[in-house]
Amino acid sequence: MLFRSNGTLGTSTLTAASDDVVPLTVTSDDFVLDGAPTATSPTVTRLTDVSAKVTSLFEGHDSTQPSNLFFCYSPLASLYGCTQVPANTATLDAGSSSSATTYVNLTGLTPGRTYYVAAGIQNHWGGNLSTVASFVTAPQLTSVSPARAPTATSTAVDIAGIGFSQTLVDAED
Repeated sequence: MLFRSNGTLGTSTLTAASDDVVPLTVTSDDFVLDGAPTATSPTVTRLTDVSAKVTSLFEGHDSTQPSNLFFCYSPLASLYGCTQVPANTATLDAGSSSSATTYVNLTGLTPGRTYYVAAGIQNHWGGNLSTVASFVTAPQLTSVSPARAPTATSTAVDIAGIGFSQTLVDAED
């Protein structure tokens, strides 16, 4: 006889008996509860003006089926219309040690823009998105004028680029 539960964590007791069998009692300490998979809030590293490496820990919670791993990113905090990309390790094998830290390299991002990202995992028990993390890509410089330190007749430097407004820097401060 096989018993499986996808209930909440805590102590559960199952007692099975029939007229010709000695009663059997099993507590939750004796079996593993399957449940919806989870992912931790992503961390962002290797951030440039047009790319970022996003990493998260995924847990399949002992699912008997593999879990699909992905990341969802957007310039909107709500993640509405997000771009979904598979994680470097796109699936998590079924089994009791079903957890893995994996990543995705996001490319083609816009310089100087705030992005929001969540890690996602889906298996036959359901799916979850992690909490949302945010990051800002670096601005991209296109010109600095004058090309060297400010001249004797000017105390300002014009900086132009993508991802920020033109800025004047006072050389006397």
